[in-house]
Amino acid sequence: MSVFEIDTSRTELADTRSQAPALKPLYHSLLTTLTNLDFAYEREREQLNLSALNAKDHARALMKLQENHRERRLPYLQQLAILQERLERSDELTSDA
Repeated sequence: MSVFEIDTSRTELADTRSQAPALKPLYHSLLTTLTNLDFAYEREREQLNLSALNAKDHARALMKLQENHRERRLPYLQQLAILQERLERSDELTSDA
């Protein structure tokens, strides 16, 4: 590292450690949102199963419902993975200290 470069590694580690408590409520909020999406999906699936659609239309509607469910969940799963990584990094830093 040259004299003109700034070593940000220590700052980044401190930021990660100090943000961990603030990230936990967001983590739980994302889990709650995913659970709510799953319950809504199950409810919609049950309603679809009770409908009077023929087999072909039912299969098509079920596939569309599954696709929509995956699309709705994806951004939350991505955010959850990022938060999990940050929290694990924070836990590692805390245990190393």
